[in-house]
Amino acid sequence: MILESFFSGVGTVALKELINWAKKKDEKRIRDTLEKILDERGLNKPSQLTMVTHITNIDVLVQYVLLHSDELRRLETSSTPVLPSLEAATVGLAAASLGSDHVECFYRGPDNHLKHRWWWNGSPWSDEHDLGGVLTSAPAAISRRSNHIECFYRGPDNQIWHRWWDGSRWEREYWLGGISTSAPAAASLGPDHVECFYRGQDNHLKHRWWWNGSPWSDEHDLGGMLTSAPAAVSWGSNRIDCFYRGQDNHLWHRRWNGSHWSHEENLGGILASAPAVASLGPNHLDCFYRGQDNHLWHRWGNGSGWWSDEHDLGGILTSAPAAISRKSDHIECFYRGQDNYLWHRWWNGSYWDQEYWLGGFAT
Repeated sequence: MILESFFSGVGTVALKELINWAKKKDEKRIRDTLEKILDERGLNKPSQLTMVTHITNIDVLVQYVLLHSDELRRLETSSTPVLPSLEAATVGLAAASLGSDHVECFYRGPDNHLKHRWWWNGSPWSDEHDLGGVLTSAPAAISRRSNHIECFYRGPDNQIWHRWWDGSRWEREYWLGGISTSAPAAASLGPDHVECFYRGQDNHLKHRWWWNGSPWSDEHDLGGMLTSAPAAVSWGSNRIDCFYRGQDNHLWHRRWNGSHWSHEENLGGILASAPAVASLGPNHLDCFYRGQDNHLWHRWGNGSGWWSDEHDLGGILTSAPAAISRKSDHIECFYRGQDNYLWHRWWNGSYWDQEYWLGGFAT
């Protein structure tokens, strides 16, 4: 799946060239073409190659082309929308809030470590803090009570890893397992409940949960056909809303009502990234995503059938956005800009404020 995502993002011309050299068993030409592709995408450094494709040697890519030219030809001629490029699949941020005057922002740094910055009670944003780990996806974050934050991410083994802040320190990494082909998403139904969602190898929405000190549940398959990481939020003790990009690049929605999951709902739009979602309170959902023009786009609704039209909030995004509501009239949005630094916008209850540069360097 990781390699398929890579080759679906290299472009038709490059695929034709690779297929041609594969037929001729010309390893040198394959290698030269791959190195050109990687260089054009800024993935020529070994650490970045490992980060994005989970391989450490270009020989693996060469052998893949030699052995799988038929699969590559199907990608070239397929009428099905291709999977997102690797960058679109893995680059993103996460946000969480411990209360009405507190915001936390998490992202993957150039060294693939989990990075962390926060804002509290009108003070300037903190410096960047390195929380370690080796991430191969954007992180997810959720606060389930006032002194607790849970972080999730995909590790080098493609499995989900978990860390949490207990009010005084960050606990060590904890392995949750599963095989993920996307960044995870997280939501909480209350102080003793955490939900984790991700895209599986079959592109279905996968789901695991923790409740009141019990072990984490087994993996559950919720179906669907995802072409992005999911997003999730809870606005009540028995409600979770999940969003993701489908095969048609539209925004799709499912909801848990306390007893069962709804059918998929097609919300339209054309997404160029995974979505983000926040809630100002019961019966209110705000969805954000990067559009075809790389602007930040926004829709809101009651989650039960009514949705606004799309609204263009501007900006130039090079990642999926992240969103969090820290109080009933406030939404914070974060994304990576053209300079690869973090940018921040917020809704103050009456209008969207201008972009604010936060620095940092997100990958």
